[in-house]
Amino acid sequence: MNLKQLLRLIIQVFAWIWISIWNFFTRKVVKKRIKQITIFTSVCLLLLLGAWLFFRNSVLDKAWKQAQQKLEQKGYTLQCKEKGFEGLFTVAFSNLQLQQKESVLFSSQRTALSVDLWNSIWNGPTIGSIELKQTRISAINDKNGCNYCGLIERNTRKKQSKDPLVQRMFSLVKGALAKIPGTITLADFNAYYRDSSNQIGVEIPMAVYDGDDIQGTLRIAENDHKNGFLLSGVLDRGDITGKLLIKPENKSWAELPFLKRIFGVSAGFGLADFTLDKFDMNGGILNIEASGKVERVTVNDKRLADTNVIVRECKGTLIANLGKDFVEIDSNTKLSLNKINTFLYARAAMGKEKVFDLKFKSERIAANDFFNSLPEGMFHHLESIKASGELEYEMAVHLEDKKPFDCTFYSSLKPYNFKITSMGNTDLEKMNRAFKHTFYERGKPVRSFMVGPSNPSFTPLDQIPEIIQKAVMTGEDPAFFSHNGFYAEAIRQSIAQNYVRKRFARGGSTISMQLVKNVFLSRKKTLARKAEEILIVWLIESQKITSKSRMLEVYLNIIEWGPGVFGIGEASQFYFTKSPAGLEPLECAFLASIVPMPKSYAYFLDSAGYVSKKNWNFVAIRNNMIKRGDISESDTASFNVKITGPAIRGLRRAKVKDSSISQENELLLDLGQ
Repeated sequence: MNLKQLLRLIIQVFAWIWISIWNFFTRKVVKKRIKQITIFTSVCLLLLLGAWLFFRNSVLDKAWKQAQQKLEQKGYTLQCKEKGFEGLFTVAFSNLQLQQKESVLFSSQRTALSVDLWNSIWNGPTIGSIELKQTRISAINDKNGCNYCGLIERNTRKKQSKDPLVQRMFSLVKGALAKIPGTITLADFNAYYRDSSNQIGVEIPMAVYDGDDIQGTLRIAENDHKNGFLLSGVLDRGDITGKLLIKPENKSWAELPFLKRIFGVSAGFGLADFTLDKFDMNGGILNIEASGKVERVTVNDKRLADTNVIVRECKGTLIANLGKDFVEIDSNTKLSLNKINTFLYARAAMGKEKVFDLKFKSERIAANDFFNSLPEGMFHHLESIKASGELEYEMAVHLEDKKPFDCTFYSSLKPYNFKITSMGNTDLEKMNRAFKHTFYERGKPVRSFMVGPSNPSFTPLDQIPEIIQKAVMTGEDPAFFSHNGFYAEAIRQSIAQNYVRKRFARGGSTISMQLVKNVFLSRKKTLARKAEEILIVWLIESQKITSKSRMLEVYLNIIEWGPGVFGIGEASQFYFTKSPAGLEPLECAFLASIVPMPKSYAYFLDSAGYVSKKNWNFVAIRNNMIKRGDISESDTASFNVKITGPAIRGLRRAKVKDSSISQENELLLDLGQ
């Protein structure tokens, strides 16, 4: 008789006894029979207890030998110094060890396990408590072999459940929590994994889970780097609710493990507090309610910003619903970044008709509180800015899988009596007067020049032909004079295009955004630069700090138009040996067509210097100019544009490549109709 059979016999006897007692009571038995039952029950219990005490060591020895034999067949050795029972149902081992040849996989100075009889009735054999002292787990998988792979059993015949994924996920979590012992005590517990290039590990000097309460210290080791965390909280396994507070062990800030090695990101926090209030199935829908707070968040990632990005506090409340074919974040979900409070709604319907919705709205906030709540390190140029009034932001996106180009997009940052009272680190009025502009490439200055009358190549807007202004706007920003710095239609089209291509294939940058990037910011492709670019554009446009005409004038005088060629004055001389006033309409179309790739102008021309018929950007701009009546319809098939200036020396005899500004970008250009 093994341990499992003995437990089953004990449970059956107890069940028979209590059924008998119930029958006697329902028949209104007399006191004599009650006394007889009590005596009989006591005798049975004593007999069972005696049998358990008599046979349990034999059962343990038999189970131990079976385990040893099974492991030996797989090439492992299981041994211990002593084994036996403590109390009625606790099995203890001293110096327990499992090894494969010379590699020790598991060793523990003391291991004690007890059986939870009640849970074993409903959930199968369940451990009631576990105690591990001076324990070390060392899993190795390197060029010399794997010391744990032989223990992994792959059941290829396991049937896949027909339940929805969300139901299986809930059942898995609930079943796993039911298997967790009610009491866990770990003292000097260490677990490591090592492969050919890395070693990671978990060190627990002391941790206790008892009566739903959690207290302990956790250290994560990654090669030579180690971080410690103090853990405290509550876990209710029945209701699947809990609370967890995490603090650094020895300092005010702790780094998150693995991020730097895997993603090249260094990040950490000073305190994290999480609460799970609800995790339950209701009508086939998994309902999750949780909240959390993280303080002193610091992130160092060159893709995010050049310096550390610091957030003093971020917190939120999550209400989510997961169904058979949808995932939804309820509109009562609240996210806060310092003093900025926002509400989020998102839904993804994943059935036959895939539909995606995203809505984001912030509470109205005092302007100074808004700027002071922005993450440190992401908005350097706006640090110390002061403003009066209030701000409120709202955004909404709706996209259907079968009709992606019918998607809708709305975004608005609304000012209420908003006014800048003091500029920050950067004077946003810089463009209103002559200024020195420096062009950077790969972070290094290439050339500096004045943007103003002191520069002979500077061309005032009233001396730049309207046809070149329209040509450039056709290619770069058709609605420049009608939008407030952001072209919503272009962004909407880019969302659809990126969804169809399943990658970031197209953006929605405007002339205003390009100008802010070139005049105030760097050309580095970081999220911080893009976020600051968007906010500065909004400030300049909404506050009318610089007029649209002046912005276009500066833009046409500073953009790169070739290798070392900046502004329309230099470009017209470089390509056509003319002043801007002397440019022909199709020459203007050519200059507009190379703005996205000015250094590669040779690929837009044939070997004789004429515009190539494969220059799709030129074709799209020219056709839009014809539709608007800017040039004659007789020029529809004309490519009779030839460069005559110094640029001719940059041509080379080679097969003309298709412009990367190809047919897909013609969609954007067509928006100017």
